[in-house]
Amino acid sequence: MGNGSKQNSDVGTFLPVSKKEKIASCLGTECNGKSGVGIIFIKEIVKAFFDIVYFLILMRIIFSFFPVNPYGSPFIYNLVQFIRQLTEPFLAPFRRLVPPFGAGAGGFIDLSPILAIIVLRLVQGFLLRML
Repeated sequence: MGNGSKQNSDVGTFLPVSKKEKIASCLGTECNGKSGVGIIFIKEIVKAFFDIVYFLILMRIIFSFFPVNPYGSPFIYNLVQFIRQLTEPFLAPFRRLVPPFGAGAGGFIDLSPILAIIVLRLVQGFLLRML
């Protein structure tokens, strides 16, 4: 500036004070007694893990609407089997609580993926708040 005054160009000035202080304290070496950068990294890993699990459960729901022929395309069959093997540990406990019920004409409706997603969302939120 012409009068020699220094203008504040700090990006953090646009944040509310409490947010600014929290970011400053957590980007340093300590954040509530824990490493700030490490906590951010752990939170991102937790988020990524749950996102992958949600995606796999969604893929399993979509594949359940289509018959998969083991003698058809080996790629599709192996992909569906792989997704089933990855998601079964998450869905089996809920299937024991609420078993699939008949929907007529030999079909079944399985509510375990919906329950699993709800509980996984709650667990994710709890874990992220604890970190």
